[in-house]
Amino acid sequence: MKRDKHSRPTPNQSHRDLPALRFWNSIDRDAFESALSGNDKYAAFLHALDDPNYSRCSFPALLRKFNISLHEAQSLYTDPMRHVGLLIMSSQLPAIMADVAEDAKDTMETCPRCDGLKTVPYRQEETRECPACKGTGEIRRIGDPHARDLVFESMKLIRQRGPLVAVAQNIGADGLDSRMESILNLTRAITMDRPINAGPSGDTEPGHLDIT
Repeated sequence: MKRDKHSRPTPNQSHRDLPALRFWNSIDRDAFESALSGNDKYAAFLHALDDPNYSRCSFPALLRKFNISLHEAQSLYTDPMRHVGLLIMSSQLPAIMADVAEDAKDTMETCPRCDGLKTVPYRQEETRECPACKGTGEIRRIGDPHARDLVFESMKLIRQRGPLVAVAQNIGADGLDSRMESILNLTRAITMDRPINAGPSGDTEPGHLDIT
């Protein structure tokens, strides 16, 4: 079995290159050719895709003929598509942020105690003012706390939260295996909600593991 220039194993017979065939049968071919256009490096390959003289050549065979790896072809296709997707996502971002801000706001909702009737049964046939809503029929519902945190972080009113565990990877000559005990101590400390005591100097910062 051969390998392409990105070291991917390829079958000796190109028509058995299933990953390349799957790629070619799944993509928007017009978008793929559009991504290739304007790049002199792939001009001959682009021409061959529509050349009747190469009609009998499969897509994997053309990749090999023009020394193009599947990884290279995939990058040529996915990078522009990702760019287009980000532009589409960005155009929707203001509306999404507005929704998040709306979720963060307090709202008024029907009182669950009196179902909005403003009174509740009292003794036999008497009623009294609902103690939950004070006779208004509505109560105030606090905005979603996660949405509020996101709004405050976006506006830099509060400090942005970092990861729960910061891992500093300083792998020395002994390798990662020599520090496996420290990793287990970290895992045990997180699951048991106990302080972490690891390292040659004694205690380390809570939630911080230094792998040396």
